[in-house]
This record gives sequence, structure tokens and C-alpha cells, in this order.
Amino acid sequence: MVVKSDTYAESKEKSKNLMESDFSGYSKLCEEVLSLEGVRYCAARDELGSEIAGGQKKGIERMESDEEREGSEHRVVIMSGLMDSFPSSFGSPYSLSVKFGNLAMFVFPVTKRISVHVTIEPDLSPEFTTKIERMIENWKNGNPT
Repeated sequence: MVVKSDTYAESKEKSKNLMESDFSGYSKLCEEVLSLEGVRYCAARDELGSEIAGGQKKGIERMESDEEREGSEHRVVIMSGLMDSFPSSFGSPYSLSVKFGNLAMFVFPVTKRISVHVTIEPDLSPEFTTKIERMIENWKNGNPT
């Protein structure tokens, strides 16, 4: 028996189709985070790196080309996977952050399959980052997904 595996494009399309039914709660979370001044991007992504909710803030230009963005999706999947590679004695992963000269990026695992990715302006205070962390944690605690 031969089992056909989905291509990357087919898997991304399935993720988009699921978004409206299974992942609608993530849209509200992303909208709330995007409403904060200084947030550039907020999206829920599945284990393949596909956006299932959210995206770039309206009026904010992307820093990367379409080609670079495709590569970034793959790097984000790798970053997300790194969190699960640490010993369980460390506890559950809470977040991963990377600060660049022009932005700071955060990955927050929500479930085994889904994480929330946020980019902000690099000069924002640690208190601002804590505010985003609390928003996501509060949403997670109230979300049965």
C-alpha cells in the first residue's frame, strides 16, 4: 500500500482551510497584540510555519523580500522546534526571543502544534515585552485549545 504524503504547498493550504473553523480564536489574540503601538507583526503559526491567523500590521512595511520571507518561515519552524529540544527538567518552554538591530522577535508556544510569533520595534522597554507575554499567557489560560 502506498501512502501519499502532502507536499509543503498542500499542507500550507490545509492549514489555511482549518484557520476559519479550528483556529478562529487566534485571530482575536493577534488583533489584540497588533493593536499595541510598536508591534510590527503578530501571527499564530502551525508546525509547518504556515500563518493560521494574524500577520503584518497594516501600514507597516516588511523589512524582507518575498524570497527572504519564505526562508524566514523555515527558520521560525526551526526556532520553534528548538524549544522542545531542551531537557524536560527545565520545565515547559515559555518563550524564545531574538533581538536584531532593527527588530526583536518572540516565539510563544501555545500548543504542541501552534505558536504565536511577534516582532516589535527593537527599542521598546522590557515592560512592553512583559505586557505582550502576559496577554498571550492570559489568552492561553482561557483558551481550551
